[in-house]
Amino acid sequence: MGTEDLVVSALGEDKAVLIPNHGTVCVGRTLDEAMKVTAVVEKTAHIYLLACSIGEPYVLSHEEIVVMQDFMHNRYGQGK
Repeated sequence: MGTEDLVVSALGEDKAVLIPNHGTVCVGRTLDEAMKVTAVVEKTAHIYLLACSIGEPYVLSHEEIVVMQDFMHNRYGQGK
């Protein structure tokens, strides 16, 4: 199995994966979407590093992330 196959397998249904000793691979339906995913990954990494500098960060559970994604996609900025 080649590197590309491993990356595709690791991505699954996700849009980003960190490949040890290589870096991050981000994907999207369009280049703009892939760039947004990249920006979110970079911002999240920055926030995590800052949080680590002041103590043990609270990492959201999968369920909490799903709730936040639903809020962002369906209610945030929608005038509701």
